[in-house]
Amino acid sequence: MRKFTTEELTKFLEQIDTHLTHPHEIVILGGAALSLGYDHRYRTHDIDLFKRPSKEILRACELAQAETGLRIHLAHSTVSETPYNADEREQSILTYLKHLQVKVLDYHDLALSKTIRGERKDLDALQLAHEQHPFDENILIERYTKEMNEVIGDKRRIDQNFINLIDHLYGPMEADRVRTILPGWTPIQKRKATKNRHRAPKKK
Repeated sequence: MRKFTTEELTKFLEQIDTHLTHPHEIVILGGAALSLGYDHRYRTHDIDLFKRPSKEILRACELAQAETGLRIHLAHSTVSETPYNADEREQSILTYLKHLQVKVLDYHDLALSKTIRGERKDLDALQLAHEQHPFDENILIERYTKEMNEVIGDKRRIDQNFINLIDHLYGPMEADRVRTILPGWTPIQKRKATKNRHRAPKKK
C-alpha cells in the first residue's frame, strides 16, 4: 500500500476544500497528523479523523481523489484514545483554506495517542520525530498519569506501552525510573517488571 508525503496530503486537503460550500472542521489523528503538523519526513497511508466526516466532505473527498489521482482514504478512526483535555490543545493548520478547518492533535497528545496500541512502527516514528523536535518528558508523564487513567483496555498493558515509549525516547534507565512512579504498581511488581522488561516486538 502506497504511503503519501506531506505535500500530497496537503494537496489533497486543498482540493477537498475547493468542493465545500460552507465551513467544516476535521481533527486529524495518527500518522497524517504527525506528517502534516510536526514531521514532514513522515509518510502515511491515509487520513484518520477523530469524528466521522460529513456526507459533503466524503463527496468532496471522492472528487479530490479523481482530480488529483491521489487515492487517499479519509475516515473516522475506530480506535482512538487521547488525553482527557486533548480537544483544548488541538492545533490549527492550513489556515488559508476557505471552508475546510483542519486541526491536528497537540504534539504530546499525539505521541500519547499513538502509544496506546504499543506498535513498534509507531514508537519508531515518534523516536525519529523526537530527534528533530524533542518531546518534553515531564509533559508526557503528567498528561499520561492525570488525563489517561480511564483509557479503555488492560491498564497494565497500556502502562507498559507508555514505559516502552519512555524507553524509546530516553533510554532504559529513565524507563525504569518512570515505572516506579506510575500509580498502582506495588514495589514487588515494580522490581519484577524491571527485571523482565517487555519491549515492543520487532518488525518482521
